[in-house]
Amino acid sequence: MMSLAAPTDWLIGYIADLPTPFDGSDELDLNAFATLCERQIDAGASAIVVGETAGEMSTLTTKERLRLICCAVETAQGRARIIAGAGSNSTDRAIELTTRAEHAGADAVLSVVPYYNKPTQEGMVAHFRAIAASTALPVILHDIPARTVRELTDATLSRLAESAQFIGLLDRTGSIARSARLRPRLPRYFRLFTAMTPLRQPTWRPAAMAAFRR
Repeated sequence: MMSLAAPTDWLIGYIADLPTPFDGSDELDLNAFATLCERQIDAGASAIVVGETAGEMSTLTTKERLRLICCAVETAQGRARIIAGAGSNSTDRAIELTTRAEHAGADAVLSVVPYYNKPTQEGMVAHFRAIAASTALPVILHDIPARTVRELTDATLSRLAESAQFIGLLDRTGSIARSARLRPRLPRYFRLFTAMTPLRQPTWRPAAMAAFRR
């Protein structure tokens, strides 16, 4: 697990958002998942995202999420960082997933704007600050309004970024100009990510996050 005080230099380059494989009995196929992890590590991924968008986080049980995190941690053996999807539209549920991810050995968590509930900006601030207060792990925010129906505004992001525990934003708004607009408003260490999913991607190929720094 990464120390909060450690630099975020590892948050650059290619970060793989892995799918969650199942076998013919609808059970997690951890051997296949470990192979996916190895493939991305061999390709030079600086980190691996477990149980998030490509991993169909909303359909995974808590036990399944933890098994995936433990498998990724055991497979990586420090060769790549492990970012655990730990978001939820329920603050209590997000806190539970975050603390369990920390105990399982994750290096950071990716936490999405609460979906379905349509929270206010103040509600988002309270939600994410409660999550951060529950863990020593760094938190990467995930803004995907097409799924959540609420956008994390620039002003709200700036408020959250005042805490060094929030280390990055995965921006899925589709705005090309947003990164340039946000960069001057955020701390130097804060990372901005875009997500790229190849067209006609084979079933084994995960989506990717590309990180940019100042």
